[in-house]
Amino acid sequence: MSADRAATTGKKVHLARAGEPRLEPLSDETDLPAASDEPASERRELVAAALARLSAGDRQMLRLALVSGLRPREIARELGLSAEVVRARKSRAVKRVIDAVAELSRTARGGH
Repeated sequence: MSADRAATTGKKVHLARAGEPRLEPLSDETDLPAASDEPASERRELVAAALARLSAGDRQMLRLALVSGLRPREIARELGLSAEVVRARKSRAVKRVIDAVAELSRTARGGH
């Protein structure tokens, strides 16, 4: 969640570290505030297309973190990586998704 998104939702943004409470994973029914003027179905399509651009490993990592609610050290154990590598790859993957959604959104609106 970006700082802008946190401001609109009123939620604090922080990274979970050892000893901190686990964040609850998002469910399909989670009602998130609109991030743009695009209808929810269009936003879902943009996110799905952006996720498809990621490697299978990065998609799996994001799924474990965001859907299953696993912590970096749990993901690391699952994937045979270090927690530091998981944090770095997750951060890069999230940035790639955000950038891809922005690019796809501009393209869908006819912009460049």
